[in-house]
Amino acid sequence: MYQAIIIDDETLFLRHLETNVPWARYRTHIQRAFSSSQLALDYLKANPAIDILFTDIKMPGVNGIELIRALPIAVKQRAFIIALSGYEEYALVREAFLAGASDYLLKVDINTPAFESTMQQMLGFLDSRAKTAAGMDAPPEENTVENIKRYIQENLSQPLALSDLAAHFGFSPGYLSQLFSHASEGTLSDYIGQARIQKAQQLLLQTDMPITKIAFDVGFNSPEHFSRTFKKYTGASPRQYRQQDDE
Repeated sequence: MYQAIIIDDETLFLRHLETNVPWARYRTHIQRAFSSSQLALDYLKANPAIDILFTDIKMPGVNGIELIRALPIAVKQRAFIIALSGYEEYALVREAFLAGASDYLLKVDINTPAFESTMQQMLGFLDSRAKTAAGMDAPPEENTVENIKRYIQENLSQPLALSDLAAHFGFSPGYLSQLFSHASEGTLSDYIGQARIQKAQQLLLQTDMPITKIAFDVGFNSPEHFSRTFKKYTGASPRQYRQQDDE
């Protein structure tokens, strides 16, 4: 059974989540439930060997996002972290993913298809981790990240939004972002930005394509945005970069 921790300052919801979900279906045992985020953090620092962490975002004292940021590295590396909220707020979702959450659920979605989808995503992640640890034939994180990188290189003209990449590879956005950062140097967005500029450099030096066409071909929605970003990365505008090669 996978071991889970639940953290929520709302006692009624805490008990609801602990007792009304068919945890055996998800091969999960609720190890502890905390109404105090600080007590939970102290416990996790002493007992990092957990597999699943559910945490409310809006809590007094140490809130859920602060708690995720403060988690021991051992917890972040092994646990599937699910941020919970009673509100559908984009800013909260983004903060939770940036802090290290694997997925995000609204409290009203407990025991709904959305909850079931997250649980299956969680089990896929945990089962893959367990097989890899046991030396069985499971693809390591590095292979998955290499596949993501290859897909990005082959689709630079597309928006490559995190949500679209996550859907393509069958992961949650938070898990995909976390997976990429753990297995490579830098973030997914940094990699995409660098890949776009490197392709643009190649096209500027090896072709006579108009700069506007290059901008669109490497995924920018306007030549102006392309020029600003290109100069940020290279120190020269696209036109200056191409002219330098002619000198």
